Amino acid sequence: MFKSDVADQQFSLETAIENMDKMSRELKKLNVQSQLLLCDLTLNFNHPVKTTVAREVEEEKIDSEELSNSIPLNADVSITNSSL
Repeated sequence: MFKSDVADQQFSLETAIENMDKMSRELKKLNVQSQLLLCDLTLNFNHPVKTTVAREVEEEKIDSEELSNSIPLNADVSITNSSL
């Protein structure tokens, strides 16, 4: 019985350490995300015109990417059109 209790305690200790590592990594990610959001907020209040332009450019980029992904490309058609 004593060996079983020691093994259970060691297993639970290893599990606790792994969980602490996971929580630490997630907290680091949250810290980085909160810093980025704070930078965005600061930029929006300090330079609202620049952020509006940047947002429009980003939206145009997303729209063009969506458009290019939605248009099927046919290699045969492009070859025949170029030969004409």
